[in-house]
Amino acid sequence: MFMEKFSAYTSEGDSITCEVDGFKCTATIYRDYDIGEPWKEHDGHGPVSEWTTRDKEPGERVLASDRMGNGRRLFYDFAAAVKLARLDGWGLPNDEGKDLTPGQIAERAAEADFKRLKAWCDDEWYWAGIAVTVSRNGIELTDQYDHALWGIDGNWNGESSDYLTEVANDLLGDALEAAKRRLADLAVDSDSVAMSDELYEDERFPVSDWIASGSRLGYLEWLEERIEEMAVEIADKINRRTRSRGDSK
Repeated sequence: MFMEKFSAYTSEGDSITCEVDGFKCTATIYRDYDIGEPWKEHDGHGPVSEWTTRDKEPGERVLASDRMGNGRRLFYDFAAAVKLARLDGWGLPNDEGKDLTPGQIAERAAEADFKRLKAWCDDEWYWAGIAVTVSRNGIELTDQYDHALWGIDGNWNGESSDYLTEVANDLLGDALEAAKRRLADLAVDSDSVAMSDELYEDERFPVSDWIASGSRLGYLEWLEERIEEMAVEIADKINRRTRSRGDSK
């Protein structure tokens, strides 16, 4: 499993590694560009305007300004968010609201929502994905995004680091199984080697030996030698059985 952890602040391309039974496993962070604005992707946020050049209205706050300098802005309707928070029962983390009135809880919850959305607009946190890949001796045995989870909050309040490591370990098992299957497929290429299931399962034909050598040609040469050895063994057994039957007569 991954014992190394991601740092508290992560960037796209950050990775951690571990080795399991000779396989190198890598967990890499990517930006998830398929998820857009949080207030459009999920419920439970205060009202946010579209990009506009109008003036701010009472009860609104500036959520973001267009970086192109054309005067467009996004507004967060804080007053409406407080009403929505009270109506829908938005809460506060860690029992922070136990000594507060419902109105105070709603106001603080709306404030927390505004800060979270503004932090996303300011690129202080981002939607992330984490993907686990497995290789052996430099040979990639899984595709880049085959074993991945997306839509994770990256860098929000420094809370995502431990979760990203936890996700990496959750993905690791399936990635390793897929790598082992791929390893078997590479070793038993129907265009080069015809091998029955019984022969493949024979412990005298360990697939890992080929990967350890890093050479497919080397494995095929090794395989031919093993087959010749088996042929000699079989011929010897036949000869001994024939002699044994002759002696019994």
